[in-house]
Amino acid sequence: MLTHFVGWVVAAWVLAMMLVNGITMLTSPRMWFRLPSWVRANGRFKEEDCNNRAQSLSIRALGGIATILAMFFLAVIFFG
Repeated sequence: MLTHFVGWVVAAWVLAMMLVNGITMLTSPRMWFRLPSWVRANGRFKEEDCNNRAQSLSIRALGGIATILAMFFLAVIFFG
């Protein structure tokens, strides 16, 4: 029973982080780099990448994908 609860808590935390990262990346890549390091998952991206238009668009695209995936997971969880 406890492991089931912990699993749901971890799933909720991961979905919340996906939504925060995705929405922030989608709206403003520069603001995304200002998030605390424990919130953002920047991988290979650096703040200097925001100066390059192509890299900024790739950050926004990745944010859109993360947001869509998080919404899909939420829909599956709540609506079966």
